[in-house]
Amino acid sequence: MPIVNGSKTFVHLLEILSRKWSLVVVYLLIDGEKRFSELERSISGVSPKVLTQTLYTLTKYGIVEREVDTSSPIKVRYKLTKKGRELARIVEEIKEWSERWGNF
Repeated sequence: MPIVNGSKTFVHLLEILSRKWSLVVVYLLIDGEKRFSELERSISGVSPKVLTQTLYTLTKYGIVEREVDTSSPIKVRYKLTKKGRELARIVEEIKEWSERWGNF
């Protein structure tokens, strides 16, 4: 069953989710919305530029929602959309699998 010829949607999704921090961001948002700085502190080794790109991509594809509170100071929060929450269930299963089989 050739995946590349059969499902462009699946392959495109894998390209998005296989980026280094995408699934980590989804996992961190499982418990609720977070500000950029909270995400940045939670991910050891991610640069602000890469985290921004990751959040942009996840927002672009409807996995994460970006909310701007225009009060002073301006606060930007990120949370999972309905699509993102469905994906989060899969991410939690991957985490459990990795803990069960994790000699990587």
